[in-house]
Amino acid sequence: EGVVVVDTGSSVQIGEMVIRQIKKITDKPIISVINTHYHGDHFLGNHAFIAENPKLEIISHQATIDNIQNGGGEFWVGFMQRNSNDAISGTIITLPNKTVEGGETLKFGDTTLKIHQFTKAHTECDLIVEVVEDKTAFLGDVAMRRVANMADGSFPGTIETMKKAKELGCTNYILGHGPHDNASICDDMQKFCEHVYNGAVKYYDEGLSDFEMKPKILAEPFMRDVASKWSGFDSTVGVFISVAVSEVEQNMF
Repeated sequence: EGVVVVDTGSSVQIGEMVIRQIKKITDKPIISVINTHYHGDHFLGNHAFIAENPKLEIISHQATIDNIQNGGGEFWVGFMQRNSNDAISGTIITLPNKTVEGGETLKFGDTTLKIHQFTKAHTECDLIVEVVEDKTAFLGDVAMRRVANMADGSFPGTIETMKKAKELGCTNYILGHGPHDNASICDDMQKFCEHVYNGAVKYYDEGLSDFEMKPKILAEPFMRDVASKWSGFDSTVGVFISVAVSEVEQNMF
């Protein structure tokens, strides 16, 4: 029937580029967009798609819409402007207009999409889009081989989400950032979060601060031999450990 787009990019300019590339592949219309969560690099391109078709449905979790409306949209426009030397000028915050909660099955022509929302992971409202016939899952940002932002997320929630994502039995896992992958991405993201969070629990109980925990957590074989090769590891893993400590404290008290 047409094209379904999962996440639209970080600006109207990126959205326009995506549309141009789609038209090189097919003359079928774009019939639906799904925003996996409320971080700006995944929804600010909505502007281009609505400009192309004002009646286009853009699907998200209600919490994504709420976050964008309650200051998140303005934050991300400013963030992207500052970090791109004003390259996203003209981008208008464009909200999703249809909601899902997880558990829905959507049918487009001969293709079946299952929408999953397991628990708080990268954010409290991440959508995983399973393409049943292709044994493919679009993960948004719940997993990637890079040390990315966890400030809006949960380590235990990500661990649980990775277990459930593996249970989907997919062959292909499409990441919001980085190359496409297989089920091993779920294993690696689960292990990473387990080492960081469980280490934070252990060393917090021993009275260590986050900077004292860091060398102990990084000495674990998985962290040393696997995660240390991920993009952004050296510069941001300390922040990850600090965020984990904050979540440990929240869960204790």
